[in-house]
This record gives sequence, structure tokens and C-alpha cells, in this order.
Amino acid sequence: QKIFKSCGIKKILGCSIDCTLPSAGSPECYKKYPTHAQLLLERLNADGIVSPGKLNFDLHLTAEELDAGEVFARRLKEISGEKIPVAFGLGGSRQVQFYPAEKWCAVLTELEKSSVFPLFFGGAKDECAVRAMLQKVQNGCWYGDIMPLNLRETVAAMSKCRCYIGHDTGTMHMAVAAGIPCVAVFSSVACRGVWDPETPKSIVLRTENLSCRGCELTKCTYGDPAKCIDAIEPSEVVDAVKRLLGL
Repeated sequence: QKIFKSCGIKKILGCSIDCTLPSAGSPECYKKYPTHAQLLLERLNADGIVSPGKLNFDLHLTAEELDAGEVFARRLKEISGEKIPVAFGLGGSRQVQFYPAEKWCAVLTELEKSSVFPLFFGGAKDECAVRAMLQKVQNGCWYGDIMPLNLRETVAAMSKCRCYIGHDTGTMHMAVAAGIPCVAVFSSVACRGVWDPETPKSIVLRTENLSCRGCELTKCTYGDPAKCIDAIEPSEVVDAVKRLLGL
């Protein structure tokens, strides 16, 4: 608030109630908190800005963007056949977000037995890691190999997948905008709930029985991978996906 006021902004909205989250290791970290989007609406409501109620992540894609999604789906079908298309997002900007590559390989190998076709989404810096993984698992493809898409067209393409599996990252929130449920593999660095995917039936996997939960670090002091995310077994991820897909 001090920064805004120093710039001459007299009226500041959304700051009349305290939404401070608990510190690392606090017993309060065990509680499930509203998502940041819900907290923002609560803060605006407190200052008299009435929210529309239920959160809505619809991007109002244009007819052209939706058409691009349809073309993508047809081309995907030519590659995947009768397999179940599932969006994967294995990128991230922080070390603590990354589930080990060897564990992802174990997940992908097991899901192939259930006719899951992994479609990997992400940014340019994620592509090399995905291609290295594809050489090992021999199932799935990088989304850009099907056709070039801009950001909003990518959301339209993701909507053609049955669900999203992957890290707590921007790709997961794109999946939410696409309206598909998520199986999200979380570290425990944030308080439980604040970054959860908002789509119904979504499943969040995270470790709660650690004294360092809620640390808010970008790099784990206990090593690489972060011990909280490394504690999640591939079988837990596979079971969650099968439960979500009804396999």
C-alpha cells in the first residue's frame, strides 16, 4: 500500500481485510485455504465491489480459436487413434515444482497400459526435457508437433483432452481455463489450497506431514528434487489418474 500511496494513488481497493497466510511449519498450514482467486474476490467484496459469485475462468474464445481446437483434435486423432488423449504439463519456473523425471517415466509407462496418450504442453524451455522423456517412453507427442498454436488456441486444444496431469504451473491453470479436470502433483511450499485447480473433480497430490510445509521457497534446502514432492510415489499419481478417468 505504501508504494501505491507514494505514487499518488489515494484509493486502494482489496486491502481492508487481512489475508495473510501462516508462516512455514505453522500448524495453521494444515488447514485448507481458499484459492488466491477466491481470496481476491473476498477482498474486493469487503470493499464494496460485488463479485459475480461463482468463479468463472471462461476465456470467451473466438470462433476462429475454437476452430483451431477442432482442427487440432482431428490431427491428434490421426496420431493417437483410440487412445485417451491426456494433457501433460511438466514445466515450471521453480526447482521445488519439479517432480523427478524418472518418476514421470514410471507414471507414463504405467498409463500406457491403460491406453492413455500423453500430449505434452508447455513453453519453449520445456520442450527439450519432454523430447528426452519421449525417447524413453515411446508414447505421446509434443503438442507443437501437431500444429502451431497461439496461447488462446492452445487452451482450445487442451479442451479436447480428457484431463490434465502435471505440475502446479501455468499450464495447469490453462487446463482450468480449458475446463478439464486436473491431477496436479504439488510441492508443499505453499499453504494447502491456495493454488489448487478450480475445475470440478480435480485431484491434488501433496505431502502434508513435513515440518517445513508452507516454506514458500523457490529452491528446497534439503536437495533436488524437493523432498516434499519427491515423497509422492508414481503409483499415487497413476491411481489418481485412473480414478479420475474411471479406468
